[in-house]
Amino acid sequence: MLVANVVPNGKMELANITQPILIDCQILGLPEVIGNIFSFMVFIGVLLQLSAWVTGPSKTIIQVAREGFLPPKFGFHKENKYGVSKNVVLTQSIVISLFALLYGVMDDVSAVFLTLTNATTVIYCIVYVLIAISLLEMRKKHPELNRPYRIGKSGNFFAWVVSCMLIFSIVVVVFATLGTATMGDALLVTAIAVVMFVIPLIINHFKKDSWNTAVEASLEENLDEYSDQVTHSH
Repeated sequence: MLVANVVPNGKMELANITQPILIDCQILGLPEVIGNIFSFMVFIGVLLQLSAWVTGPSKTIIQVAREGFLPPKFGFHKENKYGVSKNVVLTQSIVISLFALLYGVMDDVSAVFLTLTNATTVIYCIVYVLIAISLLEMRKKHPELNRPYRIGKSGNFFAWVVSCMLIFSIVVVVFATLGTATMGDALLVTAIAVVMFVIPLIINHFKKDSWNTAVEASLEENLDEYSDQVTHSH
């Protein structure tokens, strides 16, 4: 509400987080250096959050690779002494760099920011739809399981209601988001979401049992090498 009251209609810069601060400084007659201080504080905050943004997904991918769901030649199952997979971080850097190239291709920086944000939102929505479908599937196939948290005391009626409401809300939000964008932006958002969604399905389609065996052998080999290094150091 504060930002909407300060920034003129149609003048909002989505990629400029200091815009409302600078406008406030102009209105109140304060020095614009306050905007620079605010930018520096945001920069420090982003640096501190990088550990969660980078290592969080990295840990998830490492665990997925160690369970044999990713080809061992990717090397995602290997960790360095800091508990970080170098290959995962490099892959993240490459993907983010490719997305960053959009800032050089498209004229409007705010449009690029909004496009990437919408694409990320659509991907998240797809995941939540899959979670809702998984809930109903688990209720159907394994009704005997003792669940720590359960929607509804008995039966599956409330589970169906909640899942259907979730899926309906997501569909409305996604179509509303794409409907307010230009045709080019909507196609770009859809293309990014489809590619990011299809890649895991393709990998899972070609999944082999030998992947898990190769990963376990590689982890045992790395453990033996680490044990030898510790023995020699002592």
